[in-house]
Amino acid sequence: MLYRSITSAARTLGLTVLALSVQFVEARAMLEDVTVAADQGCTVVRVGFDEPILYQRHFPYESGIELLVFVRPVSIGPAELAAGLPWEILSIPPEEDPVLLSVVFQGDAPGGPYLSVRFTRRVAFKVQQGRDYRSIVISISDSEMGAPCPREN
Repeated sequence: MLYRSITSAARTLGLTVLALSVQFVEARAMLEDVTVAADQGCTVVRVGFDEPILYQRHFPYESGIELLVFVRPVSIGPAELAAGLPWEILSIPPEEDPVLLSVVFQGDAPGGPYLSVRFTRRVAFKVQQGRDYRSIVISISDSEMGAPCPREN
């Protein structure tokens, strides 16, 4: 009888901890900010994260009107990641010649979390991991055919 009570209490505690961790993940914000800097025909967009992330890949590779950047949150375990991360939208700072339309984080996508970056027109770009491991840096050329800005070091 005592064994059944302990087993039942352990199950209840386990389910409670699981429920609390799922609630924690749902409340966790991933995106911090977006900054846009334009200089001499190049625009650099920096998307900041609240958590350390690793750049995985992006598509399309060189140009387009929409860019998907796949990332992996470093400090989030597999169970939390499987439970799903929030879907977030960042406010875009005003620009003189706007190139950025929207930045959306899809935290619960089947293929893993990614950023969806939409531009006002087709552009050439380069994507890289930020030096701080809390950002993605997108260097954008003024024209689709022009060479993208040099990469940040």
